[in-house]
Amino acid sequence: DALALPLAARLPALETLAAEVAELRREAERLRLDHARFTEVLGRSLPSADTKARLSLSQLRIVVPELEAEQNSRRKEVKKAAEALHVIFEELGVEPPVGSIEAAAVEALRTARASGADLGNFALSDSAHGELLGRLGFWEAERELRRKAQESAQAIRDLWGALGEKPDPAADAVVLASLAAGAGSVDGDDILSRLAER
Repeated sequence: DALALPLAARLPALETLAAEVAELRREAERLRLDHARFTEVLGRSLPSADTKARLSLSQLRIVVPELEAEQNSRRKEVKKAAEALHVIFEELGVEPPVGSIEAAAVEALRTARASGADLGNFALSDSAHGELLGRLGFWEAERELRRKAQESAQAIRDLWGALGEKPDPAADAVVLASLAAGAGSVDGDDILSRLAER
């Protein structure tokens, strides 16, 4: 009984310690699940199942919030990119290429707006996110190129007017097409008739 007394006295402290260890294990398991989920959404591979490669609890406490913040930041970037693409396609009067990531982005945006939801995990993986931002860059450059072509076509049209000349439908087809696209029409004859009225 003499040996049992110190153990009995230590029992509450051991129970408290066991409860703390159990809580730390639950926290570690929750963080590992969150880590796996965020890693999957971002399109990255998990460390191997080898115990040496597993992240410690202190590492998980740092890495998981970073991954969550990155995912949230990407959600905002993807929504912004989808909205920008939608505006660009409307301005240019074109539909995004069928089967492309930009078409999927515009469709995801329309669906999200109609349902009042967000875009979910659309284009959050490293590869899809990079592709979406790359395509947005392409379409921004395309829009700028078309604006410059439109400005040049308008300058040529003004020059025709100042010189009292009429455009040649064959020789000036590119300029007439650019003017037609800027006028919201693809009919070059319509542009010719409007120029003739001046």
